[in-house]
Amino acid sequence: MIGDDIVGDVGGAQQCGMRALQVRTGKFRPSDEHHPEVKADGYVDNLAEAVDLLLQHMDK
Repeated sequence: MIGDDIVGDVGGAQQCGMRALQVRTGKFRPSDEHHPEVKADGYVDNLAEAVDLLLQHMDK
């Protein structure tokens, strides 16, 4: 899952057993990377970077 909200998007996805990337746009705040309860599986600067990352992992 790719989202900008650390608790709603990332935390929600992880509670469902999904891996989650947080995009550093929209609701993202720098403090999200140090959230006390939720840690994204990765952080990307934009959706294009997220797509590139996912495509790289699909080739493996």
